[in-house]
Order: sequence, then C-alpha cells, then structure tokens
Amino acid sequence: MTVLRIALLRIAPRAGDLAYNCRLVESGVIAAAAEGAEWIVTPELCLSGYEFSPGLGTDWIETSPDRHAEPFLHLSRRLGVTLFLSHAEKDPETRKLYNSTFVIGGNGRLLGEHRKLAVIPGIEAWSSPGFMRCGDVLLLDRVTPHRSLPVASGHARPAVVMWVKAI
Repeated sequence: MTVLRIALLRIAPRAGDLAYNCRLVESGVIAAAAEGAEWIVTPELCLSGYEFSPGLGTDWIETSPDRHAEPFLHLSRRLGVTLFLSHAEKDPETRKLYNSTFVIGGNGRLLGEHRKLAVIPGIEAWSSPGFMRCGDVLLLDRVTPHRSLPVASGHARPAVVMWVKAI
C-alpha cells in the first residue's frame, strides 16, 4: 500500500498584502513539493491574510480563479501536486462573497471547491455561508457531531502529514 504525503503549510501571511502572500505561498508550495508532498494544504485565506477586511476592504474580491489564484493552477500542474488553496471569491451569479478553499489537481485543473459553511460573526462578516463541491474530499469546517463528514470513496491511503514552513 502506498502512503499519501500531505504537507500543511506553516506560514504567516500579512493581512491585506496580496503580493507578499502570493510569493510566500508559492515558496511554501515549492518547498513542500521538493520534500515529496503529494497534497499541499494552505492556511485559511492565505492569499489575503485572514484579517484582511478592515484594511483592504472587499472591492478587490473577484470571481475565481482570479489573478491571484490563477498562477497556482499553473504551479500545481508544473509540480504535479494537489493543492488546497484558501482564498476569498465572488460568486459570478449572485455576487455574494465567500471564504473558499479550491482543490487544484496535479494537472492544473480545479477539482472542487468548498465555501466555508460556518462563518464567524464579526471578523468574517464579509463572507456568506457556503457549501461544498469537493466529491470525496474531506475538509474540516468547524467539525461538530452534526457536521462531521464521512470520506465516502473507500480508497483511503495511509497518510504522512508534514509541516512545511516557507522562508
């Protein structure tokens, strides 16, 4: 049985500094891939910084993949890794804003997305409660007994989880 190598990026994005954060996440993804990670998971709202709203506002949020997220589709394809990229997005039809995680395959294609279900009042007031479109992928969103999600595929592999810090 093969082992799935998962990297959790341990980075410190700067609130509202999209250019810096994009470089930081890129560095972390490259480092994790170099260590043999097959799946790479970013922190919540890693491209904008979690508390971006007070300084940056929300006018910059676009439909996805936007100019900030698009390069990560190409990076995932180049490195052959699956990337779980957390980023703010605007729904093209409703124009609502979401705190989302995009699952980008090693082929550079968007495999699914998760829009945060349990929005935190106050700091996440800009975001609408979302939904999940990720197939058999399990994403934790304030897991409680009524919200825990089973992994349905039956094709689970043992996993090695590593922390990767970008410098």
